[in-house]
Amino acid sequence: MGFFGGVYRTGLVLLGGVLIFVSVLVFFFGLKQKPQEVLPRLEEWADLSLSGISLVETRHGVKEWELQAQHAQLFEKDQTAVLKKIVVIMKTQNGVPLTISGDNGKMDMEGKSFSIQNERTPLSITWGNGYIIKTARLHWSSEEKVVQTDGEVAITGSGMFIRGDRFKIFLDRSELTVLGNVHAQVY
Repeated sequence: MGFFGGVYRTGLVLLGGVLIFVSVLVFFFGLKQKPQEVLPRLEEWADLSLSGISLVETRHGVKEWELQAQHAQLFEKDQTAVLKKIVVIMKTQNGVPLTISGDNGKMDMEGKSFSIQNERTPLSITWGNGYIIKTARLHWSSEEKVVQTDGEVAITGSGMFIRGDRFKIFLDRSELTVLGNVHAQVY
């Protein structure tokens, strides 16, 4: 074997050593940073992943609602989107804004209905007229134009407190209905 064969072999050994060294560094130092710190953990196998999205639903040229999410993963087969860190702004028929903030959600991309929930604290729904609604999760039915929940609800504002098992907000009628085991306090 000549001079160039020895240089070639030495180069391969050095390259292999560098690759092993870099692999060890990545393995040991890469594990110290949790994956969710780099990119929030979302469901796997999505067809499309997006950050900083905004969706606007209009009807006859009028905006019905706007949904903003920090992260979204779209699943084409199911026509669904998994959402993280969500804010939705809707308006009642009378023009009173309704703001919903939540940690997680799922949206039917075809029907434009969605569900939102929080991980640790109650979901907050803030009315532009000063009322605040707290619940564990909610669902928006685009077809019926109704925000509803099947879990406990607490409403505060304007000298009153209302508690019940569930509620429905009919945006087309600017109406809120509290259902099941309803308790109200006026102060």
